Amino acid sequence: MEGNIPSFVQQGVRIKGESQMKILALIFTVMIFSASCTLPGFKKTTEVKPSEVTAHKDCNMCHLPHKMGGGILLSKPLSELCSSCHQARIGAGEHKVGIKPSMPTEGLPLDTDGKITCITCHDPHGAKGYESLLRAPSFTELCKKCHKNY
Repeated sequence: MEGNIPSFVQQGVRIKGESQMKILALIFTVMIFSASCTLPGFKKTTEVKPSEVTAHKDCNMCHLPHKMGGGILLSKPLSELCSSCHQARIGAGEHKVGIKPSMPTEGLPLDTDGKITCITCHDPHGAKGYESLLRAPSFTELCKKCHKNY
């Protein structure tokens, strides 16, 4: 990619129809995302605690907006991303990760293989249980999303 021009444009590849619209939508989204991470009030750095991401909007802590791979544009695979800052905490919680749930997860996200991961219980984007970035206001309420008799 030269400057801000995607390589498929530089090479003169012609894309028509629905594919063209999808690519244009992706480019537009990336441009907007990139701009929002450099606007006043947004820090552009990788030297921040993940627990501060919500407060400071440090997108580049976890995302690479110019990584034209689609999806959520993570800078590393999810398991590596969380463990890069939370090495001492992995497994410190009461729930295992990397396993397929044996019960419905009530809308909680799983990884691409359908396994429980850090973001199944933790949400770095404005979680309700801020201190642990939980996807529920408390540990008890979070557990009850899957474990009905908890």
